[in-house]
Amino acid sequence: MRWRIITVDTAWSDVESLSESDRLAIADALVVWVDNGPPRSHRRLTAGAELFEDEVASRYQITYFVNEVEQYVALLRVRQLGR
Repeated sequence: MRWRIITVDTAWSDVESLSESDRLAIADALVVWVDNGPPRSHRRLTAGAELFEDEVASRYQITYFVNEVEQYVALLRVRQLGR
C-alpha cells in the first residue's frame, strides 16, 4: 500500500519559506511515510479532529491529519523546532 501526502495551503506556505536544503530534508523524511504511513506518535484532539505531530529531519515538527480509509496524510503545519 502507498500513502498519499497532501499539503494544505498553510503547510505549503511554511515549506516555501524554508531554504532549498531544508525543503529537501523534509521531503526525504516524508518519502518513508509514502511506503509505511505516518508514525502518528503524538496524538491530540483539536475541535473534534484527531491530529498528530511528529518531528522530521531532526528539527521540524509537522502537524497532520490522517485518513485511514483513503490512505492519505494531510500536512497542516510545518514548524522549525527551537524558534
